[in-house]
Amino acid sequence: MSASLAVRGLSAGYGPIRVLDGIDLDVAAGRLTALIGPNGAGKTTLLKAITGLIAREGEVTLDGAALPAFAPVAAVKRGLAHVPEGRQLFPLMTVAENLELGGYLAGRGEREARMQEVYATFPKLAERRVQLAGTMSGGEQQMLAVGRALMSRPRLLVLDEPSLGLAPKMVEELLAMVRRICDAGVTVLLVEQNVGKALAIAEDAYVLERGRVVLKGTARDVLNSDQIQDAYLGAGSTGAATRNPGGTPMSKEAVKLVTDRAEPAADRFASDNVWTERVFSGGWRAAKGGTREVIEPATGKVLTVAGRASPEDVRAAARAASAAQVGWSEMPGEERGAILRRAARILEANMDAMRPWIVRETGCVPPKADVELTFAVKVLNEAAGLATQPGGLVLPSSAKRMSFARRVPHGVVGVISPFNFPLILSIRAVAPALALGNTIVLKPDPQTPVTGGFFLAWVLEAAGLPADCFHVLPGEGDTGEALIADPDVAMISFTGSSATGRRVGELAGKHLKKVTLELGGKNSTVVLDDADLDIAASNVAWGAYLHQGQICMATGKVLAHRKIAAMLVEKLVEKAKHLPVGDPNKEHVAIGPLINRRQLERVDAIVKESVAAGASLRAGGRYENLFYHPTVLDMVKPGMRAFDEEVFGPVASVVAFDDDDEAIALNNRSEYGLSVGVITQSLERAMRFAGKLRTGIVHVNDQTVGDEPWIPFGGRGASGNGGRHGGPANWEEFTQWQWVTIQDRATPYPF
Repeated sequence: MSASLAVRGLSAGYGPIRVLDGIDLDVAAGRLTALIGPNGAGKTTLLKAITGLIAREGEVTLDGAALPAFAPVAAVKRGLAHVPEGRQLFPLMTVAENLELGGYLAGRGEREARMQEVYATFPKLAERRVQLAGTMSGGEQQMLAVGRALMSRPRLLVLDEPSLGLAPKMVEELLAMVRRICDAGVTVLLVEQNVGKALAIAEDAYVLERGRVVLKGTARDVLNSDQIQDAYLGAGSTGAATRNPGGTPMSKEAVKLVTDRAEPAADRFASDNVWTERVFSGGWRAAKGGTREVIEPATGKVLTVAGRASPEDVRAAARAASAAQVGWSEMPGEERGAILRRAARILEANMDAMRPWIVRETGCVPPKADVELTFAVKVLNEAAGLATQPGGLVLPSSAKRMSFARRVPHGVVGVISPFNFPLILSIRAVAPALALGNTIVLKPDPQTPVTGGFFLAWVLEAAGLPADCFHVLPGEGDTGEALIADPDVAMISFTGSSATGRRVGELAGKHLKKVTLELGGKNSTVVLDDADLDIAASNVAWGAYLHQGQICMATGKVLAHRKIAAMLVEKLVEKAKHLPVGDPNKEHVAIGPLINRRQLERVDAIVKESVAAGASLRAGGRYENLFYHPTVLDMVKPGMRAFDEEVFGPVASVVAFDDDDEAIALNNRSEYGLSVGVITQSLERAMRFAGKLRTGIVHVNDQTVGDEPWIPFGGRGASGNGGRHGGPANWEEFTQWQWVTIQDRATPYPF
């Protein structure tokens, strides 16, 4: 019943991107062989090449006879069954209907007999035979996927990450079931992220890294190797913990004792610092533009030294990204999505090591760093789903012609990101653009190159992103201008100040490039006369002082009804005077430093000039080093800098109004239009506001700072050119329409 598999000199990939190089592998008949390795090693690609789903070079034989490439049906007929990562069931078909498809090569009577065997193996499937597959739990769906494979009566069962996304108890049940299938006479080749558990049930094992076999042997020997102990099972693990005396596989109960690590060792990140004096472009390398010190705002000391990219570096990176884009876009969407999901897991596993870098490089408090990290994980997972979404429309046409429109990637996308939320404001463009088939050249702000770029490079490389699909080039203005003007860059996504955004838009227009601009904001939190003032004050303080006010969505104006304005100001003054200020890396504080001396001097000048023009300084207005104390300005009026300009500092500017229409007019008396919050107990009044405000975002009973990975985020006027990031907007920004018509023969025309 079992079959043997032999692979010799196998190489495979996607388009010009080679993932596997010269793989030799033997799976002995009747044995369970585990294939393990880090994310991006090529394990899934190897299974697809073996089963005939993608092109390959080299030889694959089943029981000594060659298996042809690109012939999955022939492989099934020979006794090979493949359960892919993600299961790929038909969610709107029942359990029985999905199983029927697995036995489509057999006659009806034979299919019925096989189905009864599957039900005997998986009693839960028998209980749910008329249930839609899409309504089942993840563990039940995986049982169904394996059961469907067994319907072909395989002699070799190939399983790709069967435990992915399952609860620990279900993982144990599933792997015990895989062991029983092998014991019943079916050869099994298993790719599994739970390394210890996979090696505990296997007889043989191979370790794959970067498309090559780096270790092979019995599962016991591989488990005992220092390489596996250090990379996957963590310091202090012992091989004896996952085997019985004599090396036999453990029981299901004993497997519970294994401590696994699904990703490469998380503590590597803290000690790697591979970016020192380097950029990421075709790997970590020195930049032609030299180096630049990265200064910790809280201390003024050098935190690290990064490479400084030159226009020449940009040209080389854009050319390489353009060459890589063809193969990347041709890679199946599920593969691109899998890489992004792996990146999310790796980032999540390294949060503790990354958090101090965000705190020290940006000058933020640790909770803000956590917001960036958790948001980035969500963005990666959300983007992974884009890769397999349908991106097109079937259009009306004649009976003899098919007409459809589809979204296609731009090619190379240039991303320019700022210093304030560097990880979020980079990844929100990078991840969806990659998912949709583009390649990326990222220019993070040179003040925050680690959190704004090198984090992503490290994570995506570890997740298996092919070479040259992503480049990180910190640099100054000349680097950004070179990126915008480069002939191989098709689109620019820019986040930064409105002044710089105007220059970016002008240069992109000159070169006829699509450009998305997410710029500054002079955002209002409007407090109506029926608001709870304690709650309103907490909203205003959060919106104005979070991350020292260095947020495009920060509450730059507090529009307060005159009846309650004085009381609200008193509450704000009390909060501002009691918010602790200091080094967030050393103290428990609420307010950290501004990013640099130039920004501090600008904030202080706006406060002083507004006071000279008639505003009342009620709190703050002072600083030590780069630490600007939370400030409250009252009696602010149009024409004052505190009313008209984006401050980008911890300043709450209070403006009184007499009625709702005046509040709306005061908000709209601005070139900006990003975010508005309205605090009231009347939803009717709030909705009236929402309909008349010139802004991209309205929050009813909330302040102005808020974002989620799945919403279309952006503003209007000086806050942006109408582009958006997130959710459905990602399709609009990072792809373009292509119209296609198809007919079976060419039409003769009268000319």
